[in-house]
Amino acid sequence: MTIPQKPEAEALRIGMLAGLFNRADAVSWADNLIGELDKPCGELIDLSTSEGMDGSSFAALLSAMPGEADAALTKKILLGRARQKLAASGDLGSVAA
Repeated sequence: MTIPQKPEAEALRIGMLAGLFNRADAVSWADNLIGELDKPCGELIDLSTSEGMDGSSFAALLSAMPGEADAALTKKILLGRARQKLAASGDLGSVAA
């Protein structure tokens, strides 16, 4: 099952604001999606090449991702990603690192 891009982008944006994820997590997501899609949207390409972009512009790109943000799905994605990051690190203190 392919997860819609907008809820995933919103989960990353909210997670970054909460300190759960960092820019590298979002860039990696964008890079992976670009590799999977025949015609990635401009926002994904901009995220992938956002090296010198300030944080608020980066968050705005995540927010501008096309599609509908379903709050329930966004919450599930956010919690699932946080759980994966915690399981991979084994340490809650390193989740935001």
